[in-house]
Order: sequence, then C-alpha cells, then structure tokens
Amino acid sequence: MSEHRIRVSHQMTTESGESLAEQSSMMVTFHPDSYPLHWESCGQLAEFISHYTGLFFDGQTRPANEAETLHRSEVEDAINYILLELMQNALKFNTAGDIEAKIEIHEGELRFHVGNQIRPEDVPDVEAVFQELLTEDPGELLIRRIEENAADPDSYRSGLGFLTIMNDYGASLAWSFDEDAHPDHVRLTIITCFPVLRSGT
Repeated sequence: MSEHRIRVSHQMTTESGESLAEQSSMMVTFHPDSYPLHWESCGQLAEFISHYTGLFFDGQTRPANEAETLHRSEVEDAINYILLELMQNALKFNTAGDIEAKIEIHEGELRFHVGNQIRPEDVPDVEAVFQELLTEDPGELLIRRIEENAADPDSYRSGLGFLTIMNDYGASLAWSFDEDAHPDHVRLTIITCFPVLRSGT
C-alpha cells in the first residue's frame, strides 16, 4: 500500500546572502487510490504547513525605503486558506492517480503548486473558468458566482474558492495541462502566487 509522503527542503544560507525563506519548499504527495484522503486531512495538513512556513516570517520592520515582509499571522492565514482551497478542489475533482501539493518561498512571494488528474472532456470547461477569472473583474464575478453557485455547486464553473483567493488575498492564478501524464486522464496543475512583501513607503 502506498503512503502519503511529505518532503521538506530548505537551505539556511547561500553565497549570495539569500535568506532561509527564499530557499524553502515543501511538497506533499497523496495516493488516494490506495490510501483514502479526506477533507479533514486537507484541513489538518494546510494548518500544519501554514504554521511551519510561518516560522520564517517574524514581521520584522525594515527601513522605509525597503520592502517589509508580512507579519507571521498574515502569512499563516493566507497559506491556510489558499492551500486548503486548492487541495480540496484537487480532491473534489481528481479522477485518478496522485495529488501533489507544493509550496515554496521565492523572491518575495509564496508559490503554491497543486496538481490532480481530470477527464479529458473536462479540459474545455476548466480552461473557460480560468480565462474568465483572468479577463473579468474578480469582485463583480465573485458576486455573480455566489448567486449562480446555488444552482450547481459541484460545477467547475463555480470558481468561488479561486475568486476568494484573488479578492481577499490579492493572489494571482495560473494553470497548466499535461496530457502525457496518464493515458486516460489529463494532469491539471494550478499555480497560485501570493506576495509576502509590502512595498516600502
């Protein structure tokens, strides 16, 4: 039986003087086909990763002309919500195979990569959702989706979680499809970038 795996990597210092946070990453691989993954497990893991990653952010104030990292509690809240939304979405729509979740801290932002497999016939609907997210006003679209979601809460076209991530956390979204990952499925990876630096004033 396959077991879920967690891999953590980080580098304390570099020759260029980069901080620990700029070199940190964590990847989790789930095998729901052989070891069930539950929604409660997603919540527990998101909370653990948020606390672990939050250790790299102390909210230390820098000179006014330099960027300042968000406070630890702000970072933990963002990680907990964003990662939970992405993982639950992957679990909800995964059709076969592994689910992978990766978070890394790089150049002043948190990057989330969550991948799962979907049916080839669902690809056009998924692409339409993301194209709409990128072209329409997120605030207006959120209101419209809340009204429409009651009619079809299981549809990919809802996108409420993605819209909340964009509206409440100022995160950006991207996606990719890998048609070679599985003979009967397409691997969808959703990438979310959340800035952890405030602009200096």
